[in-house]
Amino acid sequence: MLINLAYIQVLTCLRLIYFYKFAGLNIFIKLFGKKGLAEIKIPGNKQKFYLRKGTSDIAVFTSVYAFNEFKSDFSVSEKGVILDCGANIGISTAYFAEKYPHALIIALEPSSASFELLKKNTQSYENVVCLQAAVWNDNCELFLQNPQDEDWALRFGESKNSTGDLVKAISIKELMRQYNINKIDVMKIDIEGSEKDLFSLNFQDWIYSVNTYLIEFHDAVLPGCSSAFYRALGGVDFVQSILGEKVVVQLSPSAVSSQ
Repeated sequence: MLINLAYIQVLTCLRLIYFYKFAGLNIFIKLFGKKGLAEIKIPGNKQKFYLRKGTSDIAVFTSVYAFNEFKSDFSVSEKGVILDCGANIGISTAYFAEKYPHALIIALEPSSASFELLKKNTQSYENVVCLQAAVWNDNCELFLQNPQDEDWALRFGESKNSTGDLVKAISIKELMRQYNINKIDVMKIDIEGSEKDLFSLNFQDWIYSVNTYLIEFHDAVLPGCSSAFYRALGGVDFVQSILGEKVVVQLSPSAVSSQ
């Protein structure tokens, strides 16, 4: 275990130096220093990142900026829309904001602690809207199911047999109505198993309004997540690829334009 951790840290350091030269070494030192809040500046980016040391924030950051989890060039139109569902502390949101400054990016995160950092990590981007809400198949309130876990792994559901907090939930249909959205260029989904509920009910009005899905399935936590998604897609044609822990599903133009 210690050998594996050391190997990952060395590899992370080398990749950061490869991409950002001396600044990469400085980033690495800040990431793995003493506990607290690390202030990280990626060369060329508008906004600093604020990360909680000793938490999953570090792994999320390095997956994007050291290991290029989002290295693909997604097709985003001139006035396009990107939904970041399960935005966590805003690492992916900021990445999209830098790469697609012409797009409207809506970031949704239910956890209060992560949401505060999401706002802080994206405050320099005028094209980003942050909402403290969970994505669901209806507009309602959900219960926190696992309050003992870290912020990145929090799950929300309708079960009232929970000692956790309530959180606002919003449907994709309502989100599109509120922001006058007809098409979604990219929809990133990392919602800790709630994708099963999202694609089980009330998805018919919007599922083909999305050009590209960037989704992380959590079948190990909640069996049936991936099958719910593919079942909801029906028989439409799509192109699929793997990007780190995410699955990229690009719907055929005919599937999107026919809706």
